[in-house]
Amino acid sequence: MIKYSATVASGGTETMPYLFKGNVEQAVETCARNGFDAVELHLRTPDDIDRRRIKDICDMNGIAVSTIGTGMGYTFDGLYLTASDENIRKGAIERIKRHIDLAAFFRCAVIIGSMRGKMPENNGRETALKNYRESLLILADYAEKKDVTILMEPLNRYECNIHNTASEMRDFLISLGSGKLKILLDTFHMNIEEFGQNGMYDAIRICGEMLGHVHFADSNRKRPGSGHIDFSGILKTLKEIGYDKYIAFECLPWPDPETASAEGLKFIKSL
Repeated sequence: MIKYSATVASGGTETMPYLFKGNVEQAVETCARNGFDAVELHLRTPDDIDRRRIKDICDMNGIAVSTIGTGMGYTFDGLYLTASDENIRKGAIERIKRHIDLAAFFRCAVIIGSMRGKMPENNGRETALKNYRESLLILADYAEKKDVTILMEPLNRYECNIHNTASEMRDFLISLGSGKLKILLDTFHMNIEEFGQNGMYDAIRICGEMLGHVHFADSNRKRPGSGHIDFSGILKTLKEIGYDKYIAFECLPWPDPETASAEGLKFIKSL
């Protein structure tokens, strides 16, 4: 059966699409009360939380940690894998390794979305791609040793200029040859990038067994049911490929975190 997770961030700005921001311990309890199976932790660094305390709270509330998001390392600290500056690139690798260590503790996966960075607009694209490949191979080898899956997320063109679609990401990951690199599909990004009448459904089918995680947000990045995305069709396609992992609600906390999380989950379960 598909399991549902809610995004919980240790911080962040008002425009970041996390349901809960700030008090992680309280948010875990709220998510459990609202019927979620897990929480997806978005952390600037692993030191943002007391891992043993969070593990105890999760256990007491019968809830798991599904995934760890790394994007604040890029947003706030400017760390990314395509960087031409070796110190920035090494800093990104070391930060993600620490997230992998935390994921090993929680027995969950790690997300790389914005922390891969962007490609230069003119010169230096080949070097940036080389840096990206080599960095991911280093991280995949580390993840293999820790038995942690890395989830690579295609982002829309307005946020990133490389690997925007499921097929682009799939082909790239296949070329790297690591079983620890899987794909994360996000409905908000797919709604922009996956073209055609069946674009979003075909993107899911293209990933197949390489699909390791899913993010739900509607076309306006608010909770499912507040926009025009056909979540019924998406759920049907996920079941078609035998998907039985987590779907995390990564959406704006509108009109408030409690309503967004509870009503979003209620809507999806009604389908």
